[in-house]
Amino acid sequence: MPGAPIDLWDKTFVDELMAELRSAAGMIRDYFMTERANYEAYCAPDNKDSLRENPHGRAYTHFVEDVLTPVMAARSVRGWHYTRMTDAEVKLLRQRGIYPSNLEMIRRRLDSLVAAGEITPEVADVLFSDSPFHHDEMGGRTGKFWTVSQPLPVTRSDVTPLLRSWGGESIYWRVQNADLQASLARIGRPRVLEIATPLDAGTEAYSAAKAVARTFAMSLGCKVTREHLDLQVVRALGPEAVLAVHTEGDEVYPQIARGYPAGIMEEHDG
Repeated sequence: MPGAPIDLWDKTFVDELMAELRSAAGMIRDYFMTERANYEAYCAPDNKDSLRENPHGRAYTHFVEDVLTPVMAARSVRGWHYTRMTDAEVKLLRQRGIYPSNLEMIRRRLDSLVAAGEITPEVADVLFSDSPFHHDEMGGRTGKFWTVSQPLPVTRSDVTPLLRSWGGESIYWRVQNADLQASLARIGRPRVLEIATPLDAGTEAYSAAKAVARTFAMSLGCKVTREHLDLQVVRALGPEAVLAVHTEGDEVYPQIARGYPAGIMEEHDG
């Protein structure tokens, strides 16, 4: 895996990337300052004009596409994966690495729970037959492993379902039976994984390059909305890709996105 992973939310990028950003700092600042001014002028109550063109737009697009994107294409970024796993699954993760989700893996995970006495064979069969992966009900998520580029608090409403029920959306998405829901909530413990996600494993380097430029612009005092990316992996990754596993009850777990990791930047709306 090439180099240390890049944190898209942090302004302290690797030397090669930072050198390119610093060389274009004036243009980047001018582009985002103009974007903000144009937007505010357009939203003014008495405005009757169309949104103004940004004269720095062409230079900015060229920089992102032709300078930053090639650099990012050879790198990995830190992704955050919110899930619920057993201790045995975490041990296996550290030994074997990451595998994209598919029906074969779902079946194998359910069978492991049966062998461990966590669920009955009958329950495993019901959960397997109800998986939305049978009919690809989840917008092409089969065959992929997903992370997000931005650390999120474990109390956020969009991640709490992932932490509450074992197996992820590929298992609990269609479960309506209250007893089965309660059973899934008793298996394992909430975890947040930090994964080194290579950009050649599914995510477009261009999207990551845009995120880097916007984060750098924040460090220049520009008011921008940070890019939050869904990072997808479509091939297996070795155990070295697992950078950290944070478990409920650990000291770090409740601090994620609230002081951990150090250096998280305050985000501006706009």
